[in-house]
Amino acid sequence: MDYLTPTHQEILYVLNQTGIVVIIDDHVICKTRQYDGMVLTPIDPKNKSGRTQFVLCKDVVRTNYGDWQGEMNRTIAHESVHVAQACKSRDGYISPLGFRNDVEKEAFAIQDQPREVLRILKKYCL
Repeated sequence: MDYLTPTHQEILYVLNQTGIVVIIDDHVICKTRQYDGMVLTPIDPKNKSGRTQFVLCKDVVRTNYGDWQGEMNRTIAHESVHVAQACKSRDGYISPLGFRNDVEKEAFAIQDQPREVLRILKKYCL
């Protein structure tokens, strides 16, 4: 995925280091064509692996965005915030890290700051 910035490539590397299952396109949620990506914790019924799953629906992003490369980077960062939220909660739920009241607002607030996303991912998941 040569269209990813070096920081976004490092985010994917850290996800792999943490034991998160990284799935690109090969998940039932991608086939619905409704999501760019998603994080499924072990308690989610769509997750049969018993481990947190990071799902990136690359084909959906390519189809739906003119700047699909930029959106791919944003999606990786956004969903990685959710991974950090899940790592921090440690109970199978995705909970806010604390700088916003809502998990989505937190993810949107820093998805364009990949170094910060990388920092919180390392802090809570490694």
